[in-house]
Amino acid sequence: MGMHMATKVIDRKSGQIFEEKIFGEKFVRWAHETSLGLWLTSSAAIQKLTSKVYGAYASSFLSKHEISKFIEDHKIQMSDFVTPEGGFKNFNEFFSRRLAPGARSFLVSDAEVISPAEGRVFYASIVDRKSSLVIKGHAYDVGDLIGEKDIGDLGHAYVVRLCPVDYHRYHFAVSGTVLSAKDLGGKLFSVNPIALEQRHNIFWENYRKVYKVQTSHGICYQAEVGAICVGSMTETKAPGDHFVRGEEKGTFLFGGSTCLLLLPKSFVPDADIVKNSQGGYETLVRVGDTLGAFH
Repeated sequence: MGMHMATKVIDRKSGQIFEEKIFGEKFVRWAHETSLGLWLTSSAAIQKLTSKVYGAYASSFLSKHEISKFIEDHKIQMSDFVTPEGGFKNFNEFFSRRLAPGARSFLVSDAEVISPAEGRVFYASIVDRKSSLVIKGHAYDVGDLIGEKDIGDLGHAYVVRLCPVDYHRYHFAVSGTVLSAKDLGGKLFSVNPIALEQRHNIFWENYRKVYKVQTSHGICYQAEVGAICVGSMTETKAPGDHFVRGEEKGTFLFGGSTCLLLLPKSFVPDADIVKNSQGGYETLVRVGDTLGAFH
């Protein structure tokens, strides 16, 4: 694979290995494995038009009928989520559903870092001499990713890739203060494994919101990456705002999406995720799961 974000995933809770089911796989393969599909999906204008049209549909009452089948097909445990009185009005309201009280735990020590989202996480170290993020032999410039010439003492990175079936609100992985928030990139490529195989630099090209945050353990970066059919990303915090670990940071609307987390060298990643990633596997995690700790 180009980005080597494996289609095989290890469920952290059960330890079982499974192959990811690609949402709309036939269309995705046409879009990324044929000349016409690649040409069309490379057009920023077509990407934005597709996202706008689907976003409008998903926010209209016309999409309401899709909800029950989606829940059934993907075996979504709805007891974990809040269902509004009278039900969801449209697919986007369902897609951006909130967690039910107590459905996830954020009770960890101050030194621990949690997964900001539910999805498939991949760990990579940041190589000092190149200031680059190395994933399965491919080196990527971290400065370009976060829009910084100086990346400081960053040493660790996590890519948390969400599928359409996942819970799509994202949370702060640490506690601290927002120093800056940048909008970067302008593309809207899909972030599923088929797209990642064809285009190595998706996360560097796609539209992303990059938050630089000050914590008691140093400077960290938490970013969200948009993708095709992601109507919008909404944020709850602005520069100068304080936040606590586990607090909601924002929401993706419909589409596969990604959260990025970059941490200082003083952070020590959990061994199981490192091992899985070195073996070419993503690890299925829930929001609030620990990723490691500062020592």
